[in-house]
Amino acid sequence: MRILAAAFTMFAVLAGAPASPASLSWGETATMDWTHAAMIAVHDGPAIYLIGDRDNLHIYNIAGNSWSKGTAPPLNQYGPAVTMNGKIYLLGGVTGPKITANCVVYDPATDKWSSIAPLPSARGAGAAAVLAGKIHLVGGRAYQGATLVDVNDHLVYDPVTNAWHSSTPMPTSRDGLALVADQSGSRLFAIGGFNEQTRNPSGKTEIYSLKTKAWSQGAQMPTPRFTSGSALVNGVIYILGGSTTTAMYSNVDAYTIAADHWKTIGGMPASRPLESAVAVSGTIYATGGDLCRASACYKTNKFWTLTP
Repeated sequence: MRILAAAFTMFAVLAGAPASPASLSWGETATMDWTHAAMIAVHDGPAIYLIGDRDNLHIYNIAGNSWSKGTAPPLNQYGPAVTMNGKIYLLGGVTGPKITANCVVYDPATDKWSSIAPLPSARGAGAAAVLAGKIHLVGGRAYQGATLVDVNDHLVYDPVTNAWHSSTPMPTSRDGLALVADQSGSRLFAIGGFNEQTRNPSGKTEIYSLKTKAWSQGAQMPTPRFTSGSALVNGVIYILGGSTTTAMYSNVDAYTIAADHWKTIGGMPASRPLESAVAVSGTIYATGGDLCRASACYKTNKFWTLTP
């Protein structure tokens, strides 16, 4: 049974997983005295923040290799999140069993959340990224009448005016996708995902140009999947883990932007559906920890680290 979650869409998957490709050299951070499933990682300054626990915001101090706790988002909200201008923005997603249009912002200096302009309509399982000082939110699932359907909407938030507006829609409606911003090229890369109507995992790379306000097609990802982690390091986008409706993956696929070329470069220490990842100073931090598989735990209690 498919369950809607905030930045991802959670799926029941088979206990078995495809064999891992050639291994990469992974490290590990300190382990939390706590575990939770489906955490969203965002990086700001000296710390990485994990969103997804109704009781706490979990904070990893990079230099100290240590964990602390902050105030959890209000209303137990869980959804796409980004950092911009020293603050963390949480955009729609779910509160309890329902999707929401609510948007909130966290200030690490005060450990407080506050409200900003809501989305035009409730949506969950979309993807967000910051490009040229504005937040772009694409895809996800929204209501058409009483039914949740995948959408290709492209919404843009301006922090100066505290307002959302619509931009050019993605070519493909999908949820559980990754969205990566390439600041140097003024482009967004919408990768992977899932379409509930067709029941197909996606391997698509769709590219939005801020200069032309148009989308184009990039090369196909080697392993179509959704709920993967993503990170950009030195002109290469890394897609980590994820799943289909029948399998979980450890694959790490790398997309070289300049060449429009994908290749599988190895695997994570274990299969990771509901993966979240960030890049900090050339190192990728990917959520890792317990993996129950058949009982669908997928809990996070540390980061795995990779320096490509």
